Amino acid sequence: MPPKTAEFRQEPCFPFWLGHESGGTIVEVGAKVNEYKIGDKVMAFGWCNNFADYFVAKEFQLQPVPTGMDMDLASLGELLLSTYWMVSLKLLKS
Repeated sequence: MPPKTAEFRQEPCFPFWLGHESGGTIVEVGAKVNEYKIGDKVMAFGWCNNFADYFVAKEFQLQPVPTGMDMDLASLGELLLSTYWMVSLKLLKS
């Protein structure tokens, strides 16, 4: 098990959730959820056990998938947004 670090904010214990970022379709929402509904396409950021067929995420860990974006790309949300940010910074400096 990895040690508790900035990357692994919770104490490592079993079951250890794998998966940090993904995309999917909401199939159920909790009573306190206001921003999303069943059927919404979302990108998930956070240790949500994203390698599972279904996982639970907090509302703040989700972002809506832009209209028309392929879900394979949406599942790489953090990578895409980080790359976009770095390219934007480079263009601003040019």
